[in-house]
Amino acid sequence: MVGGLALTFASGTLLLLAEVGTFATSIVFWIKMGLVALLLGNGYGRLRCEIALRRGGVARWGWFRRASIASLALWFLIVLFGTLLHSTT
Repeated sequence: MVGGLALTFASGTLLLLAEVGTFATSIVFWIKMGLVALLLGNGYGRLRCEIALRRGGVARWGWFRRASIASLALWFLIVLFGTLLHSTT
């Protein structure tokens, strides 16, 4: 997951730098970058939950499941907005 996030962040940064005038004003681009930021935050929360589970925090399984589902949904939304971004430029 970390590799995918790093690649998404790097490609988004390079895309922005390649055509600053086009993407700086693109709502779709900024929504996609916001989704990437949410995914990073969700990944951090999921990691903390995983650490707690390894230490025996059985009550964290529900949170871990919700964070995993949110991660999957965010990845799909990022792909969707990447496709929309491609079609609007």
